[in-house]
Amino acid sequence: MFTGGFEKISRSEAKSLVEDSGGKVLGNISSKLNILVTGNSKPTKSKIGKAKEIGVKIISEADWYKLLNI
Repeated sequence: MFTGGFEKISRSEAKSLVEDSGGKVLGNISSKLNILVTGNSKPTKSKIGKAKEIGVKIISEADWYKLLNI
């Protein structure tokens, strides 16, 4: 799942990158979520808070690019 705006790519491009790698982008914070990627522009605090509550891994946009080697 993504929150906030990204600097390098659009949200639809980010979703395509995940899906092309075999992942799935969820629309809601839940126990099925593995990673919440926070963009640098206005990430939603409530999404981040809920993700922390249920133990979802939260990473920055920059760290996500490192995972994808881009």
